[in-house]
Amino acid sequence: MKIGILTFHSAANYGAVLQAYGLQETLKKLGHMVYIIDYKPEYLKAPYKNWTFQNASSLNLSAKNFVRALAVYGIRRARNRKFAYFVNEHLNLLSLEKIEDMEVLIVGSDQIWNPNITAEEFDEYFTLNKITSDKIKIAYAASAGNVDNIRKKANQDFFKALGRFDAISVREDKLGHFLGENGIKVNASVLDPVLLAGANVFEPFTKKSLVPQDPYLLYFTLSHDKTVSQLAKDLARKKGLRYVECCSMDESPFSLNLIQSASVEKFLSLLKYSAFTVTNSFHGTAFSILFKKDFISVADSLKSADRTRSTLESLGLLERLVLLDRKFENNFEPIDYNKVNYRHNKLQEHSTAFIINALSRLN
Repeated sequence: MKIGILTFHSAANYGAVLQAYGLQETLKKLGHMVYIIDYKPEYLKAPYKNWTFQNASSLNLSAKNFVRALAVYGIRRARNRKFAYFVNEHLNLLSLEKIEDMEVLIVGSDQIWNPNITAEEFDEYFTLNKITSDKIKIAYAASAGNVDNIRKKANQDFFKALGRFDAISVREDKLGHFLGENGIKVNASVLDPVLLAGANVFEPFTKKSLVPQDPYLLYFTLSHDKTVSQLAKDLARKKGLRYVECCSMDESPFSLNLIQSASVEKFLSLLKYSAFTVTNSFHGTAFSILFKKDFISVADSLKSADRTRSTLESLGLLERLVLLDRKFENNFEPIDYNKVNYRHNKLQEHSTAFIINALSRLN
């Protein structure tokens, strides 16, 4: 079958790009012709642009902000260039104008139904409301981030659009419950494409030469958080490890030690070869699991941890979730990955079965 995937591949974000690649490769292994529909909405591109000082005439933009935008321009430009290379080299892109050539359209994964990301409304490409022709319509591991994000904005038009899907799977169980309560049949809760695809899909991109040669603790974050950073530094000191921080969005022109324009390959390598990982990123957590790392996943509160909690719980790793609004023991034992692998394998089988059944219209 000719399958088109609509997802967040155009964001210069490690998790977004790699989950797109993971789903692409999984579907190719199942024998299909797979394309990433090259839909690039402005709301996805804007936060990652090289030049962050967008409107010089605004009275709210100060000289200080202008100087900062100028200082981080080089960092952002280098990072975006590396992302563009990976996307163009490894994603099988298809022009949005050719979307009608597809037999099957799959939306997901990532937070495609989070209106806080999609310009405060539901994007009709990600609900397939823009598609009028008769195609198999599937949602794979769709997410809204925290279910409250979707609860506040969901309306009858949204539910009507989802009602036209042939099969829906979600990444977080709470989202599945919410949709079910509103009359939408959810066929399954499934793995994020990163965990579905497996380590073998991503390990070819890793190189030991891209990372520090002495043992290190990696703190990976979207934007720098002083509290989490201090927690990670304390852990590194306790374990006798070098402290390494990689940040994917929150640039600092004054921090020489902060890795902030890593290529996709370097990001994967940093996770693959770390001795311990601390992260407040969902996909930082997913890759820590995939590469069998000892790790902790940090969140402000249980409410803000829906995405991570659901995955950790399904794999028997909920004790690796550290909530900053609660007391926790700063003593983390090595993870028994024999138990985790058993659960992971079962969930991979379950998630793959959803895809096969959906494509066969058997669900």
